[in-house]
Amino acid sequence: MPGPNRRIPRTIRNPMPTMISNYTNDMQSNRYSTVGGGLPTLPPMEQPPAPKHIPFPNIPVENELIFESVMCFFTIVCTFLQYLHLYRSVWWLPHSYTNNAVNFYLIDLYLIVFIILVLSRRLLYVLGCQFLINKLPPKYQDVAYFWFRLVLFCQICLFLSVCAYFVMKSHPIVNILYLCYPVLVYIILFGPHITPFFELTNWSSTCFPPLHACCSNAVEIRKEVNSLKLNFNNRVKQILFSSIINAYYAGFIPCCFAQVIFINPSYSLSILLAIQTFIVLLQLLLLVRSIVWYNVFSLSLLLFFNYYVLYKLARDYLISFRVYKEEREMHTKPIR
Repeated sequence: MPGPNRRIPRTIRNPMPTMISNYTNDMQSNRYSTVGGGLPTLPPMEQPPAPKHIPFPNIPVENELIFESVMCFFTIVCTFLQYLHLYRSVWWLPHSYTNNAVNFYLIDLYLIVFIILVLSRRLLYVLGCQFLINKLPPKYQDVAYFWFRLVLFCQICLFLSVCAYFVMKSHPIVNILYLCYPVLVYIILFGPHITPFFELTNWSSTCFPPLHACCSNAVEIRKEVNSLKLNFNNRVKQILFSSIINAYYAGFIPCCFAQVIFINPSYSLSILLAIQTFIVLLQLLLLVRSIVWYNVFSLSLLLFFNYYVLYKLARDYLISFRVYKEEREMHTKPIR
């Protein structure tokens, strides 16, 4: 039986020098280079290729003056057509009490001046800026823009206040709130700044639009993205506000101050009746599909009140429909 002091064979007792020499030879033959005989370092990384973009065609952009002129003319024409539909007369009938195509005595002239001032504010500003460009050297233009914007804003506010005062004398206070409602929206969106009230694009020579530059630096890319995003959001906000204001004052305000809005109230009642019928049918469908007691209880109470509203709307619609139908037939009968 062999003893505990067993010797290792000579052939497997010293494998480490061979392994170290092999590792050294591998390092020398490797493509990695050593710094000071220490750890291996990677070769310098190749720079990523710069992004390539398809060149965008040079599309001519219309002049700011032309754009504002077209927009002002369009909104004023829309206002005129709205008044035409609201105050039209039946002057062609043989027994008509008027010879005019429009009932001009029902139209508030101060309200029309108010609407035209709001719709044409940008055109007035662009005309003034174009005049300053032609008359002043470039180094004085920024200061001139500021003072012209301030003076024009004060004058428009003064004229709007005078018109609102005379409108308030012949209309209830609720309608005046309709006129001033966009002021609150403007303050929420833009704060106490006058520039968005007039400008879609900045007229200052020191403010240039952000440009795209193909760059591989991450910091510069983030800065460019933030600048482009901020510029885009501001432009979209100004465009949406301007569009809503034009539609509000050209389409909605004339209806609020109209003396005669509905020639036949059965039309509006039919719309309300259809909406109420849809609500009742939807609640009935939900009631049929309900399986818990509190949903059944809630929908039953809601249906009780909605049935009453549906009955009132149906009654008013049928009465107004029959009355205006008889009146229309009476007017269409030939006079003997």
